[in-house]
Amino acid sequence: MRLLPILLFACSDNSVKTTNSSPDIIISSHNNNSSFNDGDIVTFRAEVSDLDESSSNLRTSWYINNTLACDWANANESGTAECPIPMTLGATQINVTVKDSQDAASMTTLNIQVWPAGTLDTGTDTNSPEDTGTTNTTPDNL
Repeated sequence: MRLLPILLFACSDNSVKTTNSSPDIIISSHNNNSSFNDGDIVTFRAEVSDLDESSSNLRTSWYINNTLACDWANANESGTAECPIPMTLGATQINVTVKDSQDAASMTTLNIQVWPAGTLDTGTDTNSPEDTGTTNTTPDNL
C-alpha cells in the first residue's frame, strides 16, 4: 500500500507548458454607428497586435452582415489591415477577425447604418473615431 503514493509521484507531469496569447484588434477607421450611403465603397481599417509574434504574421478576415467581404490576408508590418467594402441597404454590422500563426483569434464588431443613395451629405466626416464603441472578444470556435 505504501508504494502507490510513490508511483503516483513518479508519474506526475513536470513538463513546461507554453501558452499563446490571443491577438488584439480594434477597428480604427470609423466610429460605432457610422452612417453611409447605399453604394458607397468604404475602406475599413483595423489595428492588430500580438504579444507573441510580429504583426505581419497576423491574418484578418472581414464580414458585412455575416457575408465575407475580404478573405484572410496578412496585416502589414505596422499592424494595419484594411478592407474596402461596398455598402448595401440593410447592412448593420462590420466584423473583423484576427488570427495568429497558432490560430488564436479575436474578433471585433462595428455597428453601421446604411441609407438610400444620396441621403447623406458626402462631406460629412464619418471617419474620425472618438469613441469607437467596438468590442474586442475572443470567440471560442474560430
